[in-house]
Amino acid sequence: MTLRREDRRDLALQWKDVELDVRPATVVIRGTLIRTESELVVQDRPKTAGLHRVLVVPEFTRAMLVVRKSRLEPVEPSDLLFASTAGTAQDPDNVRRVLRKVRADAGLDWVTPNSIRKTVAPLLDARFSTKVAAAQLVTPARQ
Repeated sequence: MTLRREDRRDLALQWKDVELDVRPATVVIRGTLIRTESELVVQDRPKTAGLHRVLVVPEFTRAMLVVRKSRLEPVEPSDLLFASTAGTAQDPDNVRRVLRKVRADAGLDWVTPNSIRKTVAPLLDARFSTKVAAAQLVTPARQ
């Protein structure tokens, strides 16, 4: 989402994985997208057990998700947060391609997922703790 490079896990998020009514808001990483021969499907578990975790959602991301949810009402718990217009999982390759084009069109070619991470990490560290920031930025095996 705002901080991570694991777009397959972000695109597998369902509304049941997000708790927006608490502060700080949280998201549970429960699964990932996998590609079958014919489609993308949500696998109900991450690649490894250590990747199942609860992450803090920055306030600006929480605010965006609240607006998004209100625009999509009614929302079922199993609906994807970032579904295609058909309600299916979005292809991570297509999402990356669109984001590259948007950045280029805006003259922000230098903005990368890593530069976003480096910008948001100090905010989480200051607002919560170094442990919270590290939990979001580092793959569990590296912590």
